[in-house]
Amino acid sequence: MTIDLHIHSKSSDGKLAVAEIVFAAKNRNIGFISLTDHDSIECQKDALLLTKAKGIRCVSGVELNVTFSNPKYREGKSVSLDFLGINLILQTKS
Repeated sequence: MTIDLHIHSKSSDGKLAVAEIVFAAKNRNIGFISLTDHDSIECQKDALLLTKAKGIRCVSGVELNVTFSNPKYREGKSVSLDFLGINLILQTKS
């Protein structure tokens, strides 16, 4: 099975809408995806619904940017790191 667990949509810096991503994944025979937009989970529910309809496995995700500094590391200059969060628990408002 082909998988891609690091996809960005228009919700961050990607070029495609969620429906276009799912369509492209289906056409490329990708069987498992995760949309991991920068600092946003806006498209997760749509991604989960659309992939289910197309028979593609999907796990929720997000890419978080963390910037920190420490006076003892790199002379206190800030460091920026990206972290992928996979399989988020999404809750709906009751």
